[in-house]
Amino acid sequence: KGDFVFIPKEPLEENIFTDDEMYLLGWYLGDGCSRKTGQVRITLAKHELACAEVLQGIIQRIADEHPTVGVPNKRGHHKTPRIGIARIKDCKGWYRLQCGNKWLSVWLREWCGGPRAKRIHPRLLRCKNSIALAVGFAEAEGSQCAPRFDVAIGQRGRQILEDIQRILINSGVWATKG
Repeated sequence: KGDFVFIPKEPLEENIFTDDEMYLLGWYLGDGCSRKTGQVRITLAKHELACAEVLQGIIQRIADEHPTVGVPNKRGHHKTPRIGIARIKDCKGWYRLQCGNKWLSVWLREWCGGPRAKRIHPRLLRCKNSIALAVGFAEAEGSQCAPRFDVAIGQRGRQILEDIQRILINSGVWATKG
């Protein structure tokens, strides 16, 4: 009548980062971009504005702990780093959360890779709070499907999907690939 598949959970290690920082890493992995200049951007849809405000608060706390010189403007002068949510002019209903903080940009790249080379650092996969990273990623890349109300995640990077699946299984959440 019913088959069972037993998937062993891996032993989890102590947390490296807070839940908020893991959540930010998940959003960055899904819809973020960081440049070597220190510019960090996360693109969000209009219905995700509440998430944008939460992310803005997390980034503000990180920027307060790690203040850096701002990104240089066209004349080469450094502006004070500003964190803000702005509407994307050419894309109706889309917003961009952006921040100029070199430390944050390097940190994001170190743990989740840069443009066109995104990945999840192996140490993050074994953290007890890695589910917060998976939640951030699912909010960025996922969609809820009716009638079963399951969550579908689309992503070109196969390894990222396999890592998210491993995080979910280690956290006690059934996750399959389709």
